[in-house]
Amino acid sequence: TRRLTFNRALTDSMAGLNVTINNESNVNRESIRFRDQLDWSGSTTIERGAVELQGSRVDPTFGNNGSLVITATAGDTTLRMNRNSAAGDATSDNDYQLGTAGDTRFFASGGNATTETWTLLGDFTAGSTTADLSFDMSASDNIRIAGTIDVSSRLVIQTPAGSTLGEVLLDGRLSEAAGGVLIQNNGTLSGSGDLEFRVDNGFATSFGGAPIDVEGTLDITAMTLDIVELNGGVDGLSTYVIADYTNGQLVGTSFAAVNGTPAGYRVRTDANGGTQVVLELVPEPPGLSMWVVILLMAVARRKK
Repeated sequence: TRRLTFNRALTDSMAGLNVTINNESNVNRESIRFRDQLDWSGSTTIERGAVELQGSRVDPTFGNNGSLVITATAGDTTLRMNRNSAAGDATSDNDYQLGTAGDTRFFASGGNATTETWTLLGDFTAGSTTADLSFDMSASDNIRIAGTIDVSSRLVIQTPAGSTLGEVLLDGRLSEAAGGVLIQNNGTLSGSGDLEFRVDNGFATSFGGAPIDVEGTLDITAMTLDIVELNGGVDGLSTYVIADYTNGQLVGTSFAAVNGTPAGYRVRTDANGGTQVVLELVPEPPGLSMWVVILLMAVARRKK
């Protein structure tokens, strides 16, 4: 195992740190480990490999209003967040610019029995539709997303089998994940943030045009759903599937709030036999069509 460990604080006297770890297929074997405060004002670039944040003394602030640029054109990049003390929750105010190839993995690996939360304040951008932006919860720790996810990659939230369940808390905004959204392997997406659902010229275009695939748990109790219509929006005929939890579970019977519902439509969370969250037409009251026909017949008779 090859690992470079920083046991002391690195502060904003550094304009930025360029980290390059190449030619290593197993990102868990070769890494750079930070055990103390990180406070960088510049941009940090990582090209493949693993970076471990191990807050054993001072909670790391990874990036201090800087940005993390992942430039990998091959292979995967892992940010392994490993807490070895119950010092409290850690906060990162980084922006995350994903690479053009290779998966980017945020791995909350714990380190003690205390449930802690890693708060990511920055925004997620770029990426590739052939790669994943994944949040892997292998311990009871949580990852709180306070910024905006607007990426080309697929968003994957998962908990490996046999692990104590942690959650991804969406307290910011899920604007786009063009490669799709998958909640799998007992993964949980919850939080009080905003879920954006776009309908463009009669077609659902969010998340690669496919519904959120829930194989784990989607908790909408505190979430806000924002419906965005582009180029005419809904077509007045179709039903649009926002999430499918046929193979998972939905927590909550409604969103905390729904903004932008098109006229004549409603959001239903128990559609298709209790397996889908959809945007559908408001059904006509029973018998309304029959009364319209009777009224028209009566008007026709009077005219005679």
